[in-house]
Amino acid sequence: LHDGFYDAELVAADRLVGDVLDALSASSALVVTADHGHFDVSEHVEFGSSHPLAALMECTQSGEPRTSYMHVKPGEQGRFAAQFTEEFSEKFFLLSIDELIEMQLLGPRPPSPAVRERIGDFIAISRGGPLLTSRTDLDPSDLLASTHGGLTRDEMMVPVLLVRSENAAAAPPDRVVVAIAGSDEDEQIVRTILEFVDLPRARITLAHAVLPAPTIGATVPVVGPPPNERAG
Repeated sequence: LHDGFYDAELVAADRLVGDVLDALSASSALVVTADHGHFDVSEHVEFGSSHPLAALMECTQSGEPRTSYMHVKPGEQGRFAAQFTEEFSEKFFLLSIDELIEMQLLGPRPPSPAVRERIGDFIAISRGGPLLTSRTDLDPSDLLASTHGGLTRDEMMVPVLLVRSENAAAAPPDRVVVAIAGSDEDEQIVRTILEFVDLPRARITLAHAVLPAPTIGATVPVVGPPPNERAG
């Protein structure tokens, strides 16, 4: 965040939005969004193979450092939950897979067996800045300054910007271009956009933007349908 690359990415993204907007007709609109926010890391909590709770686990935690998956040995779920909560309750929520599903944190539909198997028995979710790490050999310069995956407002509330040309008419746009920077979550993004724009799905174009290495003034043309909708 402090080596100049972050600022360069912001400049490149801003220039990209401007270039796309300049190429759109007056009856089009541009929607800019992302897949998540970030939260500053306050503490790296060691939770590796040397931790006493590791003896109750089938493997080292997986997932994200702020949303860690716990695969516990058969019959040890109760003991694991009690000891983890006693030690880490001020820094992490511990939810069972069933609680996770009941709260619909994975979405409104039940997860597939493969997803349940991947998550395991529990998920530890950071309450704020702490994250779990199984690495003890990292140089301080390699530690994350910010990350995502938790339930804080900064991570979950993602801005959606609707931009129109200065020459746009007052009437609703007849075409919307959605510029996606991040993961390929087309269905959810389109569903969100349709809540604000009265257009059929066929008039919404998803433009997948991939920025190059950070360079001041870098631009990438993204107008047009995504690769899976192009002929050939």
